[in-house]
Amino acid sequence: MFVKMLALVMALFLAMESSGAPREQTNADMSDPDVQYALEFAVTEHNKDSSGKWISHVTKVISAKEEVVAGTEYTFTVEMARTSCKKGSEQNDCQTNPDPNIAQAQECELIVWSQPWLGEAEVIKDTCP
Repeated sequence: MFVKMLALVMALFLAMESSGAPREQTNADMSDPDVQYALEFAVTEHNKDSSGKWISHVTKVISAKEEVVAGTEYTFTVEMARTSCKKGSEQNDCQTNPDPNIAQAQECELIVWSQPWLGEAEVIKDTCP
């Protein structure tokens, strides 16, 4: 009986997923540790992948959305700026660089797909330069 019920639920889930039904994004709670982790992960990955010599950080969260998709997809619209800390430095308290030519604060979008129960996360979009 349980197997039949599970098969029915899976069939309904697959039918809804393949029907093209719109997915629903909701506002993410920035005090939620999973949301904070996703944003920190995205910024860390951005800093690893960027070719610049300065570490960037979020100066403002403009919006944070989440959507359940075999995990959670977080969409962050943030303002990012370069700090006074160079990549590879051991500094932890990096403030926005006082030189606006270096700081170059810009609005960008970061999308992270996460399955925290499996310890998996991936940045699927990063529009920050």
